[in-house]
Amino acid sequence: MRIERIILKNYRQFRDVGISFRKTSQHDLHIFIGAIGTGKTNFLNAINWCLYGEEPYLTKENQQLPILNLKTIEEAEDGEDKEVIVELWIETNDEGRVIFTRKMKLRVYRGISEPQVQDTLFEVKISDSKGNIKLLKDEDALDFVERFVPKRIREFFFFDGERLDRYFREATGPNVRHAISVISQKELIDRVHERIEAIRKEWEKEAGRANPQIEEIRRHLRFAQIIADFKIMWSFIVLWTKKLT
Repeated sequence: MRIERIILKNYRQFRDVGISFRKTSQHDLHIFIGAIGTGKTNFLNAINWCLYGEEPYLTKENQQLPILNLKTIEEAEDGEDKEVIVELWIETNDEGRVIFTRKMKLRVYRGISEPQVQDTLFEVKISDSKGNIKLLKDEDALDFVERFVPKRIREFFFFDGERLDRYFREATGPNVRHAISVISQKELIDRVHERIEAIRKEWEKEAGRANPQIEEIRRHLRFAQIIADFKIMWSFIVLWTKKLT
């Protein structure tokens, strides 16, 4: 996957910004260069906020500031609602596209320095190469993110180069194992297997109660399987003994 585009509206110092990452080769590399405080780290925070609803790399200074753009707050009427929007466009390997959108509606009051959150929305649009679109919201959207880029290994994908000490401390082996388990849906497969096994045993009991001969036949089959396994093992021992002699 690769980030194709990001749109930021009223997110911190980004009032209305859209950046497209043009694909120039098979392995793109885009570098952000800027002075301290120009928004390099908050650009990374915007991606994290869009996907996970968190801003893990906020500086102490930014922690004291509202997420809503200060200029937008200044120009808003008393009691007016404003939206913070971050939209992340991802190009997938199968030529499809995934668009993650997080919105937060805040109400601005003149007598209160911090705008008040009124509503939040998170959704995922998935489109394939044929133009078919699937829309996910609420828990379905969150589940998709956890399968797409699991939160516990996000540091492998989105990390601040100025804080590599945190990167190496948090990007640990257990996080990787957990993420692989989530992506592969191993727990779901295990639960399905356990359920099928329970149903199979219950059906065997029902069949045995319906026809007592079935249990007798099953015992004969198990005994025949043991004899067959023993013969195979004995043949292997004989063959291996001949080779040694």
